[in-house]
Amino acid sequence: MFFPASVLRTAVLLWLASEINPADCRKHVPPAVTQVYQYPDDTWIENLAILSSRHLLLTAFNIGSGSAAKLLTIDPDSVNPTPHVIAKLGNATALTGISALPGNRYAISGGEYGTFAFVNGTMSLFIVSIKGNPPTGSVIDAIPVPDTLMMNGMVAVPSQPFTVLSADGVGGRILRINTRTRQVDVTWADPSLLGPGGNTALPVGVNGLRIRHGWLYFTNSGQGLFARVRIDRAGNKVGSEVQIIAKLTGPVDLTNAFDDFDLSSDGAAYVALEGSSILKFTSRGVQTTLVAGGQGSAVVVKTPTSVAVEDDGRMLYVTTGGGQVLRVDLKPLKSN
Repeated sequence: MFFPASVLRTAVLLWLASEINPADCRKHVPPAVTQVYQYPDDTWIENLAILSSRHLLLTAFNIGSGSAAKLLTIDPDSVNPTPHVIAKLGNATALTGISALPGNRYAISGGEYGTFAFVNGTMSLFIVSIKGNPPTGSVIDAIPVPDTLMMNGMVAVPSQPFTVLSADGVGGRILRINTRTRQVDVTWADPSLLGPGGNTALPVGVNGLRIRHGWLYFTNSGQGLFARVRIDRAGNKVGSEVQIIAKLTGPVDLTNAFDDFDLSSDGAAYVALEGSSILKFTSRGVQTTLVAGGQGSAVVVKTPTSVAVEDDGRMLYVTTGGGQVLRVDLKPLKSN
């Protein structure tokens, strides 16, 4: 699919990486990767967030018996880390995005999952209060999101922290949900947010979302893009330009696609690459394959889905579609 230059153009960035092959990324001594937990049935873990208690909050696709999707936490520092269910979320069979809200509350998206899409009319944004150590959770609201087949990555708007943006990778839209008024609208729709179209191996478009210094960063799984756009204080797109940070080479499929990502305080981006890799892009434009299938350790990485950087930048947590929670030690590494 081609776009007019006025809509989508490759820009010269500090993070310039117009076409990348993970095998060509900078060589380095790989960090230590340890497995925190492995589900015995290779459960698909979709997303994670780090709570103030240092426990990890996990979303997944229908774990265990019964139809209700379960919101989970796990203590990565315990002797025997074990996931605990802290809430069951309505009739949802799969949970996707996570975004922290003020007051120890979290926005969680979910619905009844089909194949690369959710059943129309089932998507909701659940508001969950999470407190204590160990954490406990209670669902305090469920905001319906109509006419939507996908809510994926999610991020709160910094100047309006009760408002979240959510990635609709089927409709090619960025949704905005005010968790106080329960109002749902579309901030912008764009060809760069759509999937590749046609009978492709990966029809999903926009996936992960993060906001930093007035930029909305996003991945597009089906198009193999990592990009950013300017936004205003309400989360609306400013101008028409979409700046490309990285574009994958080769066929994009479930073994070669960008998924969720996180940004560290030093300006680096850590991006899950479905297959078995975590890529790092520094603010100076250096690209590194940080983790390649557990290179340098005994851990095999089974389809990374999301990453979260600890506030101090010393640790990276990773979830996978193979039911894993992993820890990557970043202490020996320096941003370039």
